[in-house]
Amino acid sequence: MTDRLSLARFPDVEAGRTPACQALLDWVQDREAERLCLVSGAAGAGKSHLLAWSMGPVRFDAMVPGEGLRLAEAVWGISGQLCYDGWSVDDLLRHVTQDERPLCIVVADAHKLDNRGRAPGTMLVPEVLEPLLELPWVRVLAEVRDAKASPFTKPARVIDLDDPAMTDEGEYTRWYNELAGGRPSVPVGEVFPHPVSGQLAASLPDSLPEGKDVCTAWWESLGAPVRGAMRTLALARGWMGVATWRLLHAGLHPHDPDAADAVDEAAARLTRRTVEYRLPLPRLVSLARREDDSGEQVPDPERVFEILLGLVPRDRNGRPDWEHAPRYVLDHILAHAPEPRMAGELISDPGFLVHAEAGAITRALEDAKVPTPPSLRAAWYPAAPTLYGEAYDAPRTEAQRAAVLRTSALANAPRLADLLAPAARGSGFIARWSLPRRSLPVLDGPVPEASWPGAVAAMAPGAEGTVIAADTLGQLRRLSTADGTVAGRTVNTPATGASGLVRIGDDTFVLLDTSGTLRAVGPVDPALQAALAHHNSPAGGTRAVCLGGDPGGRTLVVGDAAGTVHLHEAGGGEPVTVRISEVPLTAVGCLRLGNGADLVLVGSADGHLSVWAPPRPPLDQAFMMDGSPPTAIALAETRVGVVYAAAYTHRVISVGRVEYGSSRKIHVPHDIAALVLTPDGMLAAAGYDGITCWRCDLGALP
Repeated sequence: MTDRLSLARFPDVEAGRTPACQALLDWVQDREAERLCLVSGAAGAGKSHLLAWSMGPVRFDAMVPGEGLRLAEAVWGISGQLCYDGWSVDDLLRHVTQDERPLCIVVADAHKLDNRGRAPGTMLVPEVLEPLLELPWVRVLAEVRDAKASPFTKPARVIDLDDPAMTDEGEYTRWYNELAGGRPSVPVGEVFPHPVSGQLAASLPDSLPEGKDVCTAWWESLGAPVRGAMRTLALARGWMGVATWRLLHAGLHPHDPDAADAVDEAAARLTRRTVEYRLPLPRLVSLARREDDSGEQVPDPERVFEILLGLVPRDRNGRPDWEHAPRYVLDHILAHAPEPRMAGELISDPGFLVHAEAGAITRALEDAKVPTPPSLRAAWYPAAPTLYGEAYDAPRTEAQRAAVLRTSALANAPRLADLLAPAARGSGFIARWSLPRRSLPVLDGPVPEASWPGAVAAMAPGAEGTVIAADTLGQLRRLSTADGTVAGRTVNTPATGASGLVRIGDDTFVLLDTSGTLRAVGPVDPALQAALAHHNSPAGGTRAVCLGGDPGGRTLVVGDAAGTVHLHEAGGGEPVTVRISEVPLTAVGCLRLGNGADLVLVGSADGHLSVWAPPRPPLDQAFMMDGSPPTAIALAETRVGVVYAAAYTHRVISVGRVEYGSSRKIHVPHDIAALVLTPDGMLAAAGYDGITCWRCDLGALP
């Protein structure tokens, strides 16, 4: 949210909507106001325009478009924009409950939420938004058609755009007269206070015929070619670019040489300020679809589908080039598929999966009538939340999206993973293997070689070709970096849980358990043992919250909830201590360089990543800032210099060279609690839901 707001700073308000804008700003600033605000009004009243205007003066924390939205997509969008890990309703509620910063969530077109399927978008209100409104730091701003019929049960501040008091009549009149060139044929009282009705009426050459509304009169004022173009636009399932509109209309009227010109004229009649179009009122859609004239036929859906599919370019082998397909086709062609079989063919194309809108693909996979192999569903669902475009820091390029989906497909859809490999190669990070979490009983004897160890809470470098993984009980296992198989257990520690692990010898470790206690596993130097005991004692200060260490086992660093870092030599001695942050630390990493100097990278709860090179004080300016806290940090000295990897709660890893600070992103289809980075560019990331190993192209780092 924001501090004191004034309309004087944001004067660009049209159609006399100053009172409505001020009412919205008043709600934002009123700390005692209802925590739910409903912007209501008939179609064309300007609800969406008011929300769009408010994005200037007001900082909203998450916004989802309600039209056609399913519950899963809404949760992905809100969680991703708030930089939360976890993609279920329970995960979202848990994170917001623990996050006491003021939050405002916006739902546009809440009256158009999808009401079909087992988890329709209409469940967003009772399952997510109303429980969140129980929290005193959460506000919700929603756009609805009728506040009295809204799905919300909580008390609400209502900004009703049908109420004349929400529009300055003098400003509206001046705006309307200007649109009409100073000579409106329809009196302003016939359209006040609705902006869309005013725009339509201002273009009418004559007064309204008796018994006809503005929409009907406007429609009948159009020439036949323009009405034809409008009928094509009425087929749209969303906003359509003018180029796609032209091509679709020309395809439906192949013998009309003026079809494209008719679209241009139709676009000019709708608005002069956009490159994407849709009919602005349901009444116009009804007129365009000939719903009042059953004697005429609407275009055949199969023909519409064929034309849209024909807009996708083909490569030299005749395959669809989805990278260069129109955006409308990528977002909506599944909704135009006249048969489930055709939708199944689309989502069986790896190129389509990489480029198309993630929500549309998910809806098709949820449709039992759409024929798809189970392996595709198993590969898609872990990747879908990351690929959903509303998420913060979502992958944007073809290579990034292909890499996410390929990583998810490696375990369950190897054929799809092979097909995605060429596109994923451009990301610079090639997943060698990725294993989702599976249940595993606690065993006392040797672990079968191919067993999966379950959820991973911490990791450390092992002997060559292995990493050491600590599960949620604190048990340690050696995993092969070649394929993730278990080479055996190193130590079976007490069931204390784990949140950090450092290897300081062949079979010697320091483990940070979930209570904040540091434990030695195996023989350690007595001086280091004493230092660990001091950290664990009340006299040691604030509880440890994160642990890191030099891959060579020479140092370890401890971060605490007070923002302080403690650097210890593995052989003992006095620690070096420095206060780095005013907020709790969340991750630390350490590297002893070839010249004997230490380099420490520290992540804090405010999303800052800081560099410390003891004994010098840490840099005043953050090395990097992100929208979410780091969860794990790893460092390695490589052929291209010192490389770091920092994982964040929104399932992204930044990898870059420390000397430059810039990085490339890896988007991971599971949570990340631990990282291991080796000098040859092997990167392993693990969490509760899985573990993945990549080969990084170090030469491609910026």
